[in-house]
Amino acid sequence: MGPAASYAGRIRRSSFLVLLYLSKIRSFNASTAADAGVRITDNSGHVLPLSDSVLHDATAISYGTCLSVCGSGPMSFAWDEFSQLFSAWLLPWLALISQLPFGGRHRIDNVVSIMLAVGSPALAGYSLVLTVLNSHWVMRRFHQFKQPRSGHAMHALRCLQQAPLKVLSFDLVNTLVVLRENDSWWDNIVERLDYKHTWSVSAVTNLIWVSIAFMFIVIDAFRNLKSEDYNVRGESVGVVWLWLLPVVVGWLQISPKCDAERIEKAMHDTNTKAYHVVTSDGIINGDAVPTRLYAVSLYDEGRGAVYDDEQCTSPIYNYARVFTWAHAAEAIAMAYQCAEERVGSGESSQLSSHTGSVGHTYSGVACGHSYHAHDSLRAPGVWKRISAASVMGLLLLWSTTGAAFMLSWLTPTQGLGCRAGTYLVYGVVATIVWLFMFISSILVRCEVMPTDVTHSVLSANPRLGLPGLMAISLRRIAKVLAAGNTIWIICGCIFQFSGFYNRCWCNSSVMSWGARAFSVLQTTESDVSYLHSTWAGGVVLSAVSSIFFYLFLNLYLHEPPRGR
Repeated sequence: MGPAASYAGRIRRSSFLVLLYLSKIRSFNASTAADAGVRITDNSGHVLPLSDSVLHDATAISYGTCLSVCGSGPMSFAWDEFSQLFSAWLLPWLALISQLPFGGRHRIDNVVSIMLAVGSPALAGYSLVLTVLNSHWVMRRFHQFKQPRSGHAMHALRCLQQAPLKVLSFDLVNTLVVLRENDSWWDNIVERLDYKHTWSVSAVTNLIWVSIAFMFIVIDAFRNLKSEDYNVRGESVGVVWLWLLPVVVGWLQISPKCDAERIEKAMHDTNTKAYHVVTSDGIINGDAVPTRLYAVSLYDEGRGAVYDDEQCTSPIYNYARVFTWAHAAEAIAMAYQCAEERVGSGESSQLSSHTGSVGHTYSGVACGHSYHAHDSLRAPGVWKRISAASVMGLLLLWSTTGAAFMLSWLTPTQGLGCRAGTYLVYGVVATIVWLFMFISSILVRCEVMPTDVTHSVLSANPRLGLPGLMAISLRRIAKVLAAGNTIWIICGCIFQFSGFYNRCWCNSSVMSWGARAFSVLQTTESDVSYLHSTWAGGVVLSAVSSIFFYLFLNLYLHEPPRGR
């Protein structure tokens, strides 16, 4: 049975119940209605004087009258109608969640990633936009360099946003850039990370299913809008999940490298085959280096709970890596910039490890730049990117959740009822989750403020200070809230389709009206016209905002050349 048929069945049942309730009201005459405490209102909540004509034309009743006539319980559950509405409005979105990128080492990490994305679309949008803006920034930063493998370095950094990237020291990064033998390092890491997992048949099928189902159901809902069934439709359900489309498509376009084991193997194999050297007083020493003393590598697991989110390679955790990634990217960019300045002064930009001493030529200070690990909070442009990503993430959340809230608020009986309250709580909690995660990412950086570049690298500290403890607490609270918010929104949608919300208390918007609460049993022609414009406005608001979010991504999302 298709969507139109499912709605037809729902309308027939809803219409029957409404007619039953109205027939009870209309069976009274003015005197018996007054004795029974019946109060008739118009659809704006104004109490009408009792008369036979008013009773005959009644379309709304007071909350107390609704309880006495209809009872306090919900509409009875009907599986066939629920299953049809659930499969038409909610199931496609739940299936689309599977297309979000995961890649965590442990299954629990992937489950938490789902909870964070669904529990806070603001965080999902924030991490996505941050990833795109970081890629755009690193492309522009490296585009000016003409040195060998600078294009490979740029591409490697774009791919390693999902990894806990570590730069040991600026001198080691310099040797990675200036030694000809280390050109193969960049070749190897790019080759090993140059894989894609995007646009599978399953992903395309899910996207098409969701898009077509949403369009068809919305069209069907508007064409068959009846005065008796306005409270059982799912426009608001479709709207509140619309954020998922641009987020999924955006990640599919980026194709993030988030397979933890594959990233670690690529970095390990590349580092063991590269020609590493250690610099001391500006002299290149080609002797063997201590084990695992690499210019660029990954942090190991077990650094402590304060770094758990940085270690998880799921892309939604890019929020936690923004400072360390920017720190590492700027260190590599500065090494290339120093090489560019040496070329400008007539010196060679690259040497072989057999050339021996080159004085202080390759130190960061010698080329007019100083580099300190504790500057990660002040990496170039990082706060601009964070600000833009925050605005876009919150815009995506509140344009969809806000539209769903508006649809429910303005649907008779207008006001804060069960449906509108569900979306309001969802949006507020989702915002809190994003805020707590954002604050925790800053507190982690405040926990470790190294002063020695060589030994900094944000190493684990078994005795955490107040910033670290606060970061862990905020993060865990946020994850619990996200899990609860995920369950909340899914249950809220299910309640709407099951008829759980179709009860006097919810339909009367008691939270807004209080003692003056009333329940609209039948809409008028003017109400139907108003519902058309209201629902159209909500759908357009969420759709346009989602399209704007997607266009913003594509404004900065393009593949740079890798030729150098």
